[in-house]
Amino acid sequence: MELETYNFKAKKEGRHLLVFGSVHGNEKCGSQAAFKIIKEIENGTIKLTCGQVTFVPICNPKAYAKNTRYIDKDLNRIIQPHFKPKHYEEHVANQLIEVINSCDTLLDIHSMGADSLPCIFMDYLTPENIALMKVIDVPHVLAAWEEVYENNIDCQSTEHYANKVGKSVLTLECGQHNDPNAPTVAYNAIFNALTHLGITEHKPKKLKYKQEYFKFTHMFRKKEGSSFSEKWFHMQPLNQGTVIGKDQTQTYTLEKDAIMIMPALHAKIGSEWFYLAEKIDSFE
Repeated sequence: MELETYNFKAKKEGRHLLVFGSVHGNEKCGSQAAFKIIKEIENGTIKLTCGQVTFVPICNPKAYAKNTRYIDKDLNRIIQPHFKPKHYEEHVANQLIEVINSCDTLLDIHSMGADSLPCIFMDYLTPENIALMKVIDVPHVLAAWEEVYENNIDCQSTEHYANKVGKSVLTLECGQHNDPNAPTVAYNAIFNALTHLGITEHKPKKLKYKQEYFKFTHMFRKKEGSSFSEKWFHMQPLNQGTVIGKDQTQTYTLEKDAIMIMPALHAKIGSEWFYLAEKIDSFE
């Protein structure tokens, strides 16, 4: 299955922005925002003055059609060349790396299962990524996601691959999957990325949040018999001694204060169950 892509070029050379939506098929706000921006470029509401923008609004079409995270494998853990692809998402990953190779900056748009405010994942603290982060209106920015994995073969994400081939890249989480404001968060982020990179000369959307910064410290996978002690939410502050949950072999009790990150209420056995983070003052 060939992925549907849209490319728009200005007459003048400049930066090349790439926008991904629905890398996970049940995360549709990025697709909705991308199609809205595409329509506005096509009808002249948004005018490109320099450079180009490419959209892959639906990166995982089969999962999107079934409203599920993935079909065979989590696409955002296998973004690397697959020379003998066997699974559906491996074929998709091979197409995605081709478009990543051609861009300057990638904005990968997601949403979460847990209730949450928007946030940015910034795994690589480059000047380009930090500058782009500052024009996207989210209250929380999280760094060092890859560092909580024992083996980075388990986190071959869009960010990992894009950074590896010299691109600037951010992952935007727009809130909970069904949050009616999530497509607007995604739209404003794409719009401000276009203005930040000089691809349009429109005035950027105003920022309402003062950003706070966090660093991942731990990741826990779901085991047999795993259950949370209560319904946690993303970015929830937790105190030392809090019992997060349990499985068949242990109880998960905090040894120090932490921030709950992306509790997966419906995680599959062996997949990421929840993360912990700590607040930091700055990335610079």
